[in-house]
Amino acid sequence: MISFILLLIAIVVGCLSPIQAAVNNQLNKKINSTFLSGAISNLVGGIIMLVIALHKHNKSPIMITSFNVKDWWLFSGGVFSAVIVLTSIILPTKIGYASYISSFLCGQLIIALLIDTLGWFGSPVIPITGKDFLAIIMLCFGVILLKK
Repeated sequence: MISFILLLIAIVVGCLSPIQAAVNNQLNKKINSTFLSGAISNLVGGIIMLVIALHKHNKSPIMITSFNVKDWWLFSGGVFSAVIVLTSIILPTKIGYASYISSFLCGQLIIALLIDTLGWFGSPVIPITGKDFLAIIMLCFGVILLKK
């Protein structure tokens, strides 16, 4: 039952992605700057995460000093966030929201299955199944069918 609830939460949160793209696009139109609207979106998200982190942080020390040069990639999430927000502002108005989101999901599923299968980023290895492969193929066909 808990797995079902967690999947339902993921679906609901997934609904936010096209809404976020549409809201960011409207902000872009309002201020006439794709990059500034993306920066505002990331700044607001960053502030919210900082407030939550400060509120939820337990009293043990934060281990910022444990980072070294070889950990540079741990900060790439912010770069990815900026790219995702920027493309969500630009692409949907050019290819449509359904085409953008379905393509976005296709990319997410392909990489998620690679992370699971190969254990990238310290993830536990979860072997790919025939159903997984079929899901990717079906989603890719869906992207083609949705293309306007």
